[in-house]
Amino acid sequence: MAFTAIHFFACKKTVDYEHIVQNRITSFTVVNIKDTVIYGAIDNIKNSITVYVPYYYSLTVVEPKIAVDEGATLTSPIQPVNVTDDKQTYSVKSSTGEVRTYSLKVIQQNPPGLSLSWPLGNNEGSPNATQVFYGNLRSTSVATLDVTLTQQATNKTFKPDLIGAASTLPVSLDTYILNIGLLPADLDSGYYQVDISFLGNKVRMDKPLHLVYIKPVVLAKSHVVKQGETITVQPAQNTVFVDLKSVFVEVNGKSIELPVVSYNRLSATLKIPDNFPVINDAYGRFEFNFGKWTPVLRSMSITVNPK
Repeated sequence: MAFTAIHFFACKKTVDYEHIVQNRITSFTVVNIKDTVIYGAIDNIKNSITVYVPYYYSLTVVEPKIAVDEGATLTSPIQPVNVTDDKQTYSVKSSTGEVRTYSLKVIQQNPPGLSLSWPLGNNEGSPNATQVFYGNLRSTSVATLDVTLTQQATNKTFKPDLIGAASTLPVSLDTYILNIGLLPADLDSGYYQVDISFLGNKVRMDKPLHLVYIKPVVLAKSHVVKQGETITVQPAQNTVFVDLKSVFVEVNGKSIELPVVSYNRLSATLKIPDNFPVINDAYGRFEFNFGKWTPVLRSMSITVNPK
């Protein structure tokens, strides 16, 4: 019987592991909350970082602390990020030059609802005047506040300037005062629908804002001018200049008209006549005539030098 010898040989082959690029964010924490740290959820598949921020921290910005792979670096400095910023990215560069870019998403964990009311039920306001509301705002941060006024007669929309002006003030556990700052001075009288968005919730006020003009008040200031030049006056807060017809000033027992060169809601330019008496630091009794209101009187120091 013949036997065939069969030999088995073990085949050896070396396979390299796939190189893992060291350009990852390994830790993302929010560190601007006293005695608390918020951790961001890092997704290295979608290259995203998600941070959940409870509303009761009243954060306007998040200040990140970021750790990356050994040998890797961030391509730009770490800066505070506004909680409403949806365009923030971070790029990480490995020691061998590969770059990975993450997008940041800040999600605010907001209260379930928002309720607002007019102060003492009064829905009347004025251009250039402060407007407030009461409600269960639950936060002193106004980073997410948005206010839209829609004129009912024309359907035009207006946005109050909230930056540096809006605020919330707690007066009890469930009640805050919302101050949206000054209403735009150029608003016409009439009725305006009010829509307010805050902490992810939206409210339309139950009654429209009724804007009315009130009798203007002129701010007192000293004037030093030459004959033939101009002076400028402004209204006090809560009022605007409307239908300015004429201006007079009484000095040394004589009433002199100051022609109105131009005016708008927040300013009026008046001309000092060429033949105005030369006076030094005298108190003139100014009379401003607006529309159908009684004259607005104001005493102001005025110095008029010769040409």
